[in-house]
Amino acid sequence: MEPLYQTRTEIKSRLIKEQDELASSIMIYKALTVGTIFCYLILIVMVMLFFFQRKIVDPLNILTENTQKLTEGDKSVRFKLQEPLSEFGNLSAALESFRVARENIEKQTWIKTGLTEITEEVHKADTI
Repeated sequence: MEPLYQTRTEIKSRLIKEQDELASSIMIYKALTVGTIFCYLILIVMVMLFFFQRKIVDPLNILTENTQKLTEGDKSVRFKLQEPLSEFGNLSAALESFRVARENIEKQTWIKTGLTEITEEVHKADTI
């Protein structure tokens, strides 16, 4: 009976040892899986930030800079349409039409001022 008991104890100790090895392997694989998922999430967030920067922040900065230049009186500013069907495209088109309207108003004001000066000179000449 002793050899049977000894064999049974040996098998049990081997199984426990194998169970411990498998448990440690599982822990390692779990850690690797969590780490991989975390890395993929970071990569996805970085790609999303890149596209956010490219599609929203950069056009908004360009529109802001051009609008600031326009308010400072820079007449060389042009608002180019980034994407005609987007909100930034619509805003850009509106700012461009505002710029053109402002130029036309300035031209009309210059013409009116010139006509007023000419008319005043003609009236002065008539009164002399």
